[in-house]
Amino acid sequence: MSNTSNFRDAIREARTQALVGPNVIANALPYLGGGLILTALGTYGGLGIIRANPGLFFPLSSVR
Repeated sequence: MSNTSNFRDAIREARTQALVGPNVIANALPYLGGGLILTALGTYGGLGIIRANPGLFFPLSSVR
């Protein structure tokens, strides 16, 4: 590591942030739960579109 690197300072500074530290899992759980809920809603909505109007869903699923 070079003498001009501020990596150690950045790590030391990051440890004082709320998301980094000994309780990082507890701090991240609300974000993780929110992402899981959004994924479940999107999956449920996609399955609903397949059931109601499959002709609409399949062209949309091929768009990348």
